[in-house]
Amino acid sequence: MRRKVVAGIVLACAAFMAGGAVQGHRQAGIEAAPTRTVTPVEVTNFPALQTVSGQVQVGNLPVDADGNLRVTGTAPGPSFRWIKIADGVTVTANNSTEIGPFDVGGWQRARVYTRARYDPGNSATLYVQPRFGPPDAQFTFWQEGQSFSPCCSANPVVSTGSGAVEGPDMRVLLLLGTQDQNGTASVEMWLYLSN
Repeated sequence: MRRKVVAGIVLACAAFMAGGAVQGHRQAGIEAAPTRTVTPVEVTNFPALQTVSGQVQVGNLPVDADGNLRVTGTAPGPSFRWIKIADGVTVTANNSTEIGPFDVGGWQRARVYTRARYDPGNSATLYVQPRFGPPDAQFTFWQEGQSFSPCCSANPVVSTGSGAVEGPDMRVLLLLGTQDQNGTASVEMWLYLSN
């Protein structure tokens, strides 16, 4: 019996050693990754100005109708704009009323269209004075007066002045002249801008 026990222990030790050798072999296959040394890199910019001599042939860049290089693909802006600048503004005789400012920068010409309704029995003239410049020193570049029939809702929309745009903002001064120095007018106005 003793032999059987010793043989069992020897066999168990042999099996343990054989299993341990396999596992030890697996561990020997795992190694740390090699480390890389840091290499400095120098980055420089090109000079601000590159001189070119001779002729340069360019055939695949976009050009406009005149043969100039087109840098951006933006479409041209609109050639006109309508803005309603007054809707039911009350203007009293012998008093001025100013409306605005309105952004007119970038436009070349302005035209004001007006419709006015007056008190019954009162014929009147509405003077429209577009003004440009700062609020404390505005300049009137053009003025027109338009006579309207009294009290009629059928008064047409009429042009009451046009001229060159003389600055980035425009204000409109309204003056009402009546025969009896009394009365009020209700005014609608549109501003037409064009290039």
